[in-house]
Amino acid sequence: WYHGLISRTQAEDILRPHKEGSYLVRTSESNHADYSLSVKSTKGFIHMRIVHRREDGGQYILGQFSQPFLSIP
Repeated sequence: WYHGLISRTQAEDILRPHKEGSYLVRTSESNHADYSLSVKSTKGFIHMRIVHRREDGGQYILGQFSQPFLSIP
């Protein structure tokens, strides 16, 4: 499920043949300390950043408004 440093376009190409709800996690193109979650939906693809906040004990935040998590399961 983790694909390392690939682009948004590459993520979409990987997900395209799979069913709705399929996803992958990749290293963020804009900040290599963060990740991006790419999901195939009925309307195309959704890409959300997973921010790694080292200053808060290494918490992760999905998108802009989520609760912080201690790990990515």
